[in-house]
Amino acid sequence: MNLNFHSHKTQLIATAIGASVATAGLLSAYTSYSRREKRKHLTEHIKRSIASHSSSTDITTRHELTPPPPPNGFRDDFAVYDEDLVKEQLARNYAFFGEESMAKIREGTVVIVGCGGVGSWAAVMLVRSGVSKIRLVDFDYVTLSSLNRHATAGLTDVGTPKVKCIERTLKQIARWVEVDSRIEIWRKEEGGDLLEGADWVIDAIDNIQTKVDLLKYCHDHDIKVFSSMGSGAKCDPTRIQISDISATVYDPLARSVRRRLRLLGVSSGIPVVYSTEVPGDVRLLPLPEEEFEKGPVKELGVFDDFRVRILPVLGPLPSIFGLNAATYILCELAGKPILNPLPIKNRKKLYERLLRDLLHRETKLTGETINKLPIDEDDVSLIFEDVYRGRSVIPPHNVPSRPTLVRWDVRQPLTINNCVVMEFGEAEKHSKESGTVTEPLTSPEIIWGSAVQKVVEHRADELRREREWVIKMQQDFIVTRLEDWARSDKYHNSFLIEKDSVLDAALANSNANGLPEIAVSTAQGKFLKLLASSIAAKRILEVGTLGGYSTIWLARALPDDGQLITLELSEKHAQVARDNLANAGLSTKVEVIVGKAVDSLAKLHPDPPFDLVFIDADKPSNLQYFTEAKRLVRKGGVIIVDNVVRYGRVADPSYIDDNIEGVRNLLKAIQGDAEVDATTIGTVGEKGYDGFLYAIRK
Repeated sequence: MNLNFHSHKTQLIATAIGASVATAGLLSAYTSYSRREKRKHLTEHIKRSIASHSSSTDITTRHELTPPPPPNGFRDDFAVYDEDLVKEQLARNYAFFGEESMAKIREGTVVIVGCGGVGSWAAVMLVRSGVSKIRLVDFDYVTLSSLNRHATAGLTDVGTPKVKCIERTLKQIARWVEVDSRIEIWRKEEGGDLLEGADWVIDAIDNIQTKVDLLKYCHDHDIKVFSSMGSGAKCDPTRIQISDISATVYDPLARSVRRRLRLLGVSSGIPVVYSTEVPGDVRLLPLPEEEFEKGPVKELGVFDDFRVRILPVLGPLPSIFGLNAATYILCELAGKPILNPLPIKNRKKLYERLLRDLLHRETKLTGETINKLPIDEDDVSLIFEDVYRGRSVIPPHNVPSRPTLVRWDVRQPLTINNCVVMEFGEAEKHSKESGTVTEPLTSPEIIWGSAVQKVVEHRADELRREREWVIKMQQDFIVTRLEDWARSDKYHNSFLIEKDSVLDAALANSNANGLPEIAVSTAQGKFLKLLASSIAAKRILEVGTLGGYSTIWLARALPDDGQLITLELSEKHAQVARDNLANAGLSTKVEVIVGKAVDSLAKLHPDPPFDLVFIDADKPSNLQYFTEAKRLVRKGGVIIVDNVVRYGRVADPSYIDDNIEGVRNLLKAIQGDAEVDATTIGTVGEKGYDGFLYAIRK
């Protein structure tokens, strides 16, 4: 199209377009100018507010310069910022959550335990998002190697406490935030102080024992906690997710924490961030050779139970873990929780099927109807995911297309140690060639070879080590309570049991001769004496003499013509007992018989019968001793079997040592025994948690 610029019409159109462009330009320029002036005014206002606050030393003057307190009940400390400025800074969060939810976030209190790569990023984003009270707990200091992943540390911070470094940055980000920095290590003994007032706790600890301690403590005290699992030796951010601790897979740290917590009675209810990425060939960072030459490398640890060597960490990964933790907690505080975190794997249905199939196999194996197995879905998860890593026990250890659980050795009871993962076809072959419980055919080692047998034994050893660790953990958790119970024991004894030089000498002589310190407690000794007196016992049988401490207590309840027979396997122990009995003036009432208790019991006659039998010997033979005791005791007579509670482990099917099995066999036998009526009495005191079985012959 040709334009005629001399045309009047064309000139009018050009004039109109030019005017429009000029008007738009003027409007745009004015808008930009207004925004700059508004921002400049806002910046100057902030500077004046901060300067007046920091330079003022007079309380009256400071009060006069302070803006009115913000609404919604926030503290006067917040007045360093005008409330409008606070909302301007948090505008995007207010737009997302709304007024009511943001009020909850700003009133929230979060405690972060562990302020390294994960904890520092979580702290920064929580405060940037409006959390106004935050407590930072970490004993460690910033090092040069921290700078690849820490959210706030710079070169000038090297050698300073991590918590102080974060505190400085948080106050630069949000002048209203209240930061409580604690240069401390969290310990379960005094951990309540550091967690006081927390709405949420973030566990960003990289020491496994302290991590489990913290999670167990929070679970037991109904404190909400979010835990970060292992970001070390990982590089794939697409594998990071949030889930319940019970649903974690492939993460070695999560597996260790999950197994320990499950054995401590915590199977679920703790949200975690973890990665399903399987670590490659990355290994622990080596220690320089000169460190080994200096002496024991364990001494390099900050504390005795803290690791010396660490996994290498790719800087961005811990930050992603920390941001996940912060996001989850912000949504929880706001009352808008992440309802269904997308699981990479949901194996609940698989566990249910594995358990049903195992029940069916066990029914065929035993030839009996079984309503409930001694293992549950949690145990199935432990066996399948943690013990055998979702692979068949049979080489080349493939991931089975139809995984099946099967009892490994039909000659042994079904436990988590005696249950393995196989492909369906392998399980069918195993069941066919192994036989049944009543008619076993071929041992699994012959069926599959010694290499597979060693794999099963190795996995069982792993579980045993886990249990030993858990036992120690349980003992650590209750050590303070046990100390309290022991003090209580001694307090009551000080009123009810007189000081006895003869008994003290018996214990001292036993210790001097190297006898194990496993005699009954003072209170239990007194109980045995009172029991014998209450039934007017004239004839007492004791199985297990040791140094004669309990023997003395029992013998003191006898009349002048009474008799006590005590059975002891060790000649050395028997001689120590004889010396102690002689010192107590009881040699004429007590006969010490040396030899195997089963053989000695068989030679005793129930004429006259015994009034009381006290069994405190090797636990695997409990049932044999109890059976003989029934034969030897009178009707209405009492049988006591010591040490049958064993810290409660007897009720846990994962514990299968001979002592616990001895107690279980005894309980099963008594259940259907019409000749006795029995109960168990739990005890706690200077000897720890245990108990004894009290039975009366009908």
